[in-house]
Amino acid sequence: MNKKKLLGIVSSYRKSGNGEIVVKSVAERLGNDWELSLINLPRLRIDPCKGCYVCLLPGKKCMIKDDVEWILDRFLEADAIIFTAPDYILGPVAIVKMLADRALQTYGLLGELAKKKTAVALTLGREDYRGYADTALVAQVHALGLNVMSLEHFYGTHPGEVVLAEDYGEKIATLAESLESE
Repeated sequence: MNKKKLLGIVSSYRKSGNGEIVVKSVAERLGNDWELSLINLPRLRIDPCKGCYVCLLPGKKCMIKDDVEWILDRFLEADAIIFTAPDYILGPVAIVKMLADRALQTYGLLGELAKKKTAVALTLGREDYRGYADTALVAQVHALGLNVMSLEHFYGTHPGEVVLAEDYGEKIATLAESLESE
């Protein structure tokens, strides 16, 4: 039996941080019918868009030689995606914006990307640091053409603290269910 493919996008610069913990918990909740692949955005090369619009021309691809095309190929291979980002102060970490700024090159892929159910998880230490982070994160993920089904906030300053919250399991279940729904 072929397993469904869950792609976990982790935007944290911390190794094994709260976002990665959330992704792995969602994958575990989805069960053995799913196979998890992780991408850690800060470990990849994502260069800024130059605004040349070559990627919008028929038969042309982005001229920037970095990892963005590879990331988009992983999006296309996935059955569902969970996208996590930390909010250090008032917004999602900048690597997410760097990727979203390259969204023009998704133009020819929008029909396929719109089929990708995507759950979004924002990790942060304090509610008063949230600012516009959840709005920006959902907008940036949606700009990539992905179908955002759900958003959850997970509070914890240090790696692993998110699992201490009383509602952690409930939030993981909500994210997982949004990826399975018909």
